[in-house]
Amino acid sequence: MSEMQVSSLSSAEHLHIPSGEGQAFWGPGDRCTFLVTGRGNSGGCFIVHCIVAPSGGPPHIHHREDEFFYLLEGELSVTVGDHTVQISKGNFVTAPRGVVHTYRDVGADNAQMLAVFTPAGMEGWFQDALDPAGDQCGLAPPPTAELNARMLAAGPKHGVEWA
Repeated sequence: MSEMQVSSLSSAEHLHIPSGEGQAFWGPGDRCTFLVTGRGNSGGCFIVHCIVAPSGGPPHIHHREDEFFYLLEGELSVTVGDHTVQISKGNFVTAPRGVVHTYRDVGADNAQMLAVFTPAGMEGWFQDALDPAGDQCGLAPPPTAELNARMLAAGPKHGVEWA
């Protein structure tokens, strides 16, 4: 019988992130909390938990990653290419790289979703463009001209194009 190999986790890997913890950022209308970054899985994926206020994001294209949305709570209208779908809790949507997409919270309350990017890399855009969220429980402040400028400037570096 072979001896079981036990490897230790490096400090970059996170086995457990308690609710309300994790690196978080204010996006345009969203509060985004990192769950998994490429550092924790050899660059395989980036997973972020988003609280989405009733609003919408700008249409955009990821040139390097596929993006997946899994709705945990609320109602979203998601447009991928020429297709728009209304989704509710438990629904899943795929936005392939190179295809313009956007989402909008169409419910009366905040929506919650998991966004998954594969391969990892988009976490760099979040870090370069968005403001750190000091308040893990509050809602995102309205976007400022400075935030919009940082989002646009960080796009080319991270393979994001605004459509």
